[in-house]
Amino acid sequence: MRLLQQGRSSVKFAGVEFQHFPKLHDLPRAKELRLFMIIFYHGEGDKRIPSDVFDQIEKDSDRAAGIVAAAVVEQRLAEFIQSRFPESKLAARLITKLFNSTSPLGSFSAKIDAAYLFGYISEEAQSDLQIIKEVRNRFAHSLDIDSFERPEIKARCENLRLVDRFVTEMDDEDQAAIVRGDAPKSSGALMSFTGAGAQMKIPRQRYVTSAMVFNFFLGARPGSGWARPDGVVI
Repeated sequence: MRLLQQGRSSVKFAGVEFQHFPKLHDLPRAKELRLFMIIFYHGEGDKRIPSDVFDQIEKDSDRAAGIVAAAVVEQRLAEFIQSRFPESKLAARLITKLFNSTSPLGSFSAKIDAAYLFGYISEEAQSDLQIIKEVRNRFAHSLDIDSFERPEIKARCENLRLVDRFVTEMDDEDQAAIVRGDAPKSSGALMSFTGAGAQMKIPRQRYVTSAMVFNFFLGARPGSGWARPDGVVI
């Protein structure tokens, strides 16, 4: 996990205390959402996802954003499922066998359903992941679909649900608490910022932010600042 090294306050999000958290008054309003992108685990070694991947997605076309955000989530989901397997040479061989593109767990959809059947994700998470997969497929395979504002894409993004639980509006009281270095009353949220409600009504923002939420919960590792529980993680 990479934290911004500015500011001296600490703050809790989703029950996790982060040190050296930047104070909101140090950042322009337009950058508040980006403030929360840096708390996500990015991986190590061969599995590492570049720490600026979501910054890059901000600059990408709608088609690229839809495909790349889903690719991040699929990689995280595969790594998460594999992390619950035994650590042995046999397990490593079986993982290679089962997770290649033509194998039973090679597709995004199969990984999603397996994660639910194994008891790793909730029904809401299973539904949201299938939506992310569907949006990705439409951007990837339909040349006439190039915008999140297309009705079939917009409608699917509106059906994403977990983002409403983990992304909340920051009111003046919460903002003042963070400036003081205290935990805001909405500390159960993963992200909280001014204008969240309006931002989450924008299909592209709702989709990409949903991907960020999954990136966090599926990608957290011991020592990353947030330890995954056994059983359902999201």
